[in-house]
Amino acid sequence: MAIQTGQNIVPADFSLSALAGEALTAGDAVMVSDGNEFSLLNAQSTTNTINRTTTGTIWNYQTFLTSANTNKIQRIALYFDAIAGNVGSMTVSIRATAGGADLFTAIVGGDANSTGERTFDMPIGGWAVSPNTTYFLIIRTISRDGFSVGIAGGTVSSYANGVSGRSLDSGVTWSTPDATITGDIYFKIFETTNIAGRIYKTSANSAVSLSSLQSWTKNFLGFVQATVVSGVTASVQLTGQFIGLTGLTIGRDYFLSNTAGAIGLTAGTVSKKIGIALSATSILIKSDN
Repeated sequence: MAIQTGQNIVPADFSLSALAGEALTAGDAVMVSDGNEFSLLNAQSTTNTINRTTTGTIWNYQTFLTSANTNKIQRIALYFDAIAGNVGSMTVSIRATAGGADLFTAIVGGDANSTGERTFDMPIGGWAVSPNTTYFLIIRTISRDGFSVGIAGGTVSSYANGVSGRSLDSGVTWSTPDATITGDIYFKIFETTNIAGRIYKTSANSAVSLSSLQSWTKNFLGFVQATVVSGVTASVQLTGQFIGLTGLTIGRDYFLSNTAGAIGLTAGTVSKKIGIALSATSILIKSDN
């Protein structure tokens, strides 16, 4: 029939079904994964109270344990003290053993004559690793003008699932712990646990994807309609009025929060509006930023 001028057209609710990548609760805000999202998980130590000298022949390592669902490493962060001189290049690699072959390698070039955290991003697709597995993070630096470079760490172990070590002969022989840093090296491992095409809780935290920046938010789909466990098909409502939330303020805009699966009245780290509350328990899905 003909549509009269001024008539309100309410779109029909639309949903899709896909495998859940994790346990989901009815009402969770979710996304579809591109398989490259990453976040800082349990492999980290951020103590930087003492520096370990690193030169062309002095190498360092830090072991770490991947998480139960890790399938890729996407980013590594270390803390360098380069005040003594400019860094010509820094090499970070992953090995199965300290003396084994490099499985993956990342090189950061250019000068870095100030103290601070530096990140090493892997190519799109990341480094494929196994879950619940110990790896060696091998750290090598080549300093300019003969100056050494400090790798920050601590004298007390702050990471339960790894140790640090040192080689004075370019990785031929290793000792642990080091006489200087008897604890862990400052390090952070950013891991991917998602499987492309599956549904996961989404959030507005600063985790990103190298192939789609802020894809935790950009890939927002809608709300899970029923509670499911990982590996089971989940139904997600994409449009229209979703009913099943609690405590909403009528007429207010809602955004993704930094808590996975949750929404709030204020935006999280990455602003993503997802709807307008129609009642205390329902929201009109309106993803428009």
